[in-house]
Amino acid sequence: MLRLDAAAVVVAATSVLLAQLALFSTVGAQNQIYIDPLMIRLLVHQNFLNLTSVTHGPLAYQALEGAPLTVEVFMSGAYTSNYDYMIEGCLANGYPFINHRGCMQCDAIFVRQIETPQYWQNGRDKRTLIHLLAYQPLDTNTINIECSLLLVPCCGCAQNACERGVKPGADTPSNYQRFVKSVQLQLLNGAVGVSEGTATWWCAEIYELSWWLILIITLLAVLLIVALVLLICCCLGRRRRRNVQPTISKLHLETDHYRTPSESLSQYTNVERHVSRSNIAHIATNT
Repeated sequence: MLRLDAAAVVVAATSVLLAQLALFSTVGAQNQIYIDPLMIRLLVHQNFLNLTSVTHGPLAYQALEGAPLTVEVFMSGAYTSNYDYMIEGCLANGYPFINHRGCMQCDAIFVRQIETPQYWQNGRDKRTLIHLLAYQPLDTNTINIECSLLLVPCCGCAQNACERGVKPGADTPSNYQRFVKSVQLQLLNGAVGVSEGTATWWCAEIYELSWWLILIITLLAVLLIVALVLLICCCLGRRRRRNVQPTISKLHLETDHYRTPSESLSQYTNVERHVSRSNIAHIATNT
């Protein structure tokens, strides 16, 4: 009987474990997003393109130093009604020119960033265009651009992510998929003079990170000052207690012995008798 009961317990535990594994696999399959290699593309074009330019214009694989280029993140309108993407960050030979919020750090090389407005309507393509100038990297003639992207199953939830400060999982569905796209550009000898252009609101301020760092440092400094004040108050309180304890103990020693009224009266009488006898003796001696 004991063996049958043990076998039944083992069978029941195994069935429960298999059911949980099947449930987890089903949930994982539901949250998993299939990524078509052509769903999101990372392209590089010659010249500064705008949103009305041909989507698949001439691609650039070589460029002269200083030449205008456009890096494009492209999603076809066949997917924008069900999916959206966020730029988690972009690097150019290890240099971050787009931060984790999808905001571009504008400077003399990285000029501006623009995005298709209301791309989620009527199956429009979503395009993020990044204008930059070809520059000479250190110790190489290749410009390697790498972007980390988040694919989110939603319709237009990542629109203007930089401006609105969209956070993956908080402002979008939590079952997003992260992947990396990269493209390389061969730099040729020579130089071409190009105007830098003007920055737009897509450009993140250079002091943005510094502002957050200053705020964090200020909060830490305030907490440190409060902790020091509390520590000083505790030390002063302990010193006062140590100084008060000896005084209290002396007072207790002095007031430990209490005399009854009869004891006090007898002591007073003895003192008077002693004084009277001494006075009588002194008078007798003088006489």
